[in-house]
Amino acid sequence: LDQAAEVVATAAASPDNPDNVTFETADLFALPYPDASFDVVHLHQVLHHVADPVAALKAVARVAKPGGLIADREGDFGAAWWYPACPGWQVWQTTFLAVGAAEGEDLTIARQLLRVAREAGFTDVTLSASVWSYPGFQPRDEATATWAERLVAPHFVELAEAAGAANRATLEEAVADIKTWAENPDAAFFHPHGEILIRVP
Repeated sequence: LDQAAEVVATAAASPDNPDNVTFETADLFALPYPDASFDVVHLHQVLHHVADPVAALKAVARVAKPGGLIADREGDFGAAWWYPACPGWQVWQTTFLAVGAAEGEDLTIARQLLRVAREAGFTDVTLSASVWSYPGFQPRDEATATWAERLVAPHFVELAEAAGAANRATLEEAVADIKTWAENPDAAFFHPHGEILIRVP
């Protein structure tokens, strides 16, 4: 489920989808399902996109069965690290955090998941973490290209400039620096994630 119809359409078109998977467009805060509909509700990289993650957890809890599970994984953009040093990645990090904050998002919510779960009223919560590495989770050049494209996407540039985080020239320079960094065979990027598993009362 996603709010963006184009995202749902792309996912639904994958030839790798199992027969028992369905795709729907809906609002997380107005889920079109009866109470206690699901044994498991899984969120992936969702809470850092919403202004009120506590309300988001409460919204999905409504459709989870008593004794069921809510699982969530969130990337922590503020805790990412890389080797060797790369000013371009530093621009990436500070700009994404600033744009997120300006848009009402907290891109460090991964480290706050226990607090979010507690404030949503949950007490049976298991915390864990994982780290995606590039290369590893994805080839370094593919991951680098993806992040580079996001940095100079027209809408992101507009948001970055409006937030006073960076201008187009700075972002283009960062992309060039990141691409040069990626040519180093020793280069590695690490993106940590916070994870929670909630047992619904």
